[in-house]
Amino acid sequence: MTAIQRTPEVQAFWERLKRFQLNDNDAVYGYADRLARENGWSHRFAERVIFECKRFLLMTQQAGSPVTPSEEMNQAWHLHRVYTRSYGDKLCTEVLKKPLHHEPTAGVVEEGEGTVPQSPICEK
Repeated sequence: MTAIQRTPEVQAFWERLKRFQLNDNDAVYGYADRLARENGWSHRFAERVIFECKRFLLMTQQAGSPVTPSEEMNQAWHLHRVYTRSYGDKLCTEVLKKPLHHEPTAGVVEEGEGTVPQSPICEK
């Protein structure tokens, strides 16, 4: 796999991703809380998954071919899409500056074909 080139544009994009907040600061029960509860994860692990999702989003914009998230990232993505304003208006429009659609796989993908090597994010 080719490393992502850290051009000024890529660095600016990464900074936008890092600043993007999924949690509503006014909410008593935020996105990370819900992600943790619905998946049986610790809050710390859910926060780590969110960070790894941001890294994955950087990769989706730079890879040049389809990439596949880990199962944990996929769970976070599915939940985020429920938050339509955050996903559509904030993430896609303001951060990515274009739509990012979730496409299910059409079947079993051959090992290494169109996928990112799967590895554990961190200890649960």
